[in-house]
Amino acid sequence: MNLFIKLTQNSQFCAPKALPAGNNFLSLRRAFLAVLMILSSAAFGQLVSYVNDDGNLVVDEEAFLPVGFYCEYMNFYTWPALAQDIADGGFNTIVTETYVPDIISYEMFLNQCNGLKLKNIIVLPQYLNDPSRFDDYVNALKIFPSLIGYNLLFNANYAELAVMEQQKQQLQQLDTTRISMADFELITPPFQYMIQHLESSIFYQGPWGYPWGTPDLDMVAYRYRFHKKTTAHQVVFPMIIAQTHTWENNSYPSADHLDCQSYLGFIAGNKGILFYAFLDSDNYSTINITQPELYQAACDIAAEILQSELKEVILHGEHQYFNIGQYRHYATWRYNNNLYVMAANASADICFAYDIPLPDDVIGEPVNLFDYRPDSLSLINNHLTGSLSPYQVAIYKMDINTGFAQKQATKATITAIPNPTKGRFSISGVENKFSYRVFNPHGRLVMALTEVMPGESINLVALPDGIYLLSISAKAGKQIQTIKIIKY
Repeated sequence: MNLFIKLTQNSQFCAPKALPAGNNFLSLRRAFLAVLMILSSAAFGQLVSYVNDDGNLVVDEEAFLPVGFYCEYMNFYTWPALAQDIADGGFNTIVTETYVPDIISYEMFLNQCNGLKLKNIIVLPQYLNDPSRFDDYVNALKIFPSLIGYNLLFNANYAELAVMEQQKQQLQQLDTTRISMADFELITPPFQYMIQHLESSIFYQGPWGYPWGTPDLDMVAYRYRFHKKTTAHQVVFPMIIAQTHTWENNSYPSADHLDCQSYLGFIAGNKGILFYAFLDSDNYSTINITQPELYQAACDIAAEILQSELKEVILHGEHQYFNIGQYRHYATWRYNNNLYVMAANASADICFAYDIPLPDDVIGEPVNLFDYRPDSLSLINNHLTGSLSPYQVAIYKMDINTGFAQKQATKATITAIPNPTKGRFSISGVENKFSYRVFNPHGRLVMALTEVMPGESINLVALPDGIYLLSISAKAGKQIQTIKIIKY
């Protein structure tokens, strides 16, 4: 029986076992858990997760691509098989909220996730509202190696920037071994100002027809892309939340809609996806999925991403995003002497023609990566041409010239010397003229220059001390690399 059928049944409440009276037992129990977790994982006090210079989320020293569920208002006693069900579906991540008033049940849940190799992100309470509760949750749960991140704010758009700052400040006093993040549903401020305090950002699509009244995935693709571009300026790991529920007068999305919605996130450049599907007890909406085909669509996406070569392609490939007018979006990745193309039709009812120009070094015929996906695009005069029906997603793989790949692989790494710097430095590893743009910690462009000669000094003396991002582009305008510059 699948996850969503289980969740929609009348689950019998499972009361916790009787515990010895007094606080001594709880203190001894938590002390034992702490020692056990330290000895078994050696993770406590060390970095469990962080975002590296390539913009990837690193968990236990390996690049990690989250694919899982955002579970709002879950009571672990009511759904005791929650972790097992999600692990059985092929997912690797689950987000839960500290709505659960019982820390012991949360400890039991995280321990279960650890045994299932399921990673956890927890949404923390607001420190200003209840400081002791905030501290209690972090101190109790930080010993669990399955915990990889803290969500500082749910729906962060509707909070004050000062609240985000306070959340992060207090968290840093308690635990600096995991990444911090927040989720957003609007691309307007304070989103741009909050992400400087985060290592990861989750963009919350909102119910599938909200707020426009129609399931316009073209607007979704635009918002996903804006999210990716904004987080890139801050070297923040970008994830999306795909919507799988009803809202007010909207119906459930179709499985095809969920598939297209999800892959648009990866096409736009995001590197993780969470499906939002569980009970929201505040507004009594029907967020419990009762549609098995939607669960199956989510499982299929998890399998395609996590159990195929696509995982490494998305994490480590050289990504480029394109669109062909309205509704037609595609992306390419260069990885291991191959070019991968992912194309999606975001329209609900129009079949569109595609004409995708390919790089000159593509030498192989397009191979449909999954035989059950559409195979309607073909190679004609170095263009991938054909048509896609509404909500269809096509994924192809092609060989590229190995000489080009070897040249790329042996290309010198681009670095800034010296870095940290007092304001003057040069770029090493660039052989031809280049352009650069400098962004401040808020993602604002503060300096730009074209036609820079290799070895020419770059001058940031006039800028305040701090951390900047230097985006280097080739003469043709193609971005080569982004470097973090520390000015002191």
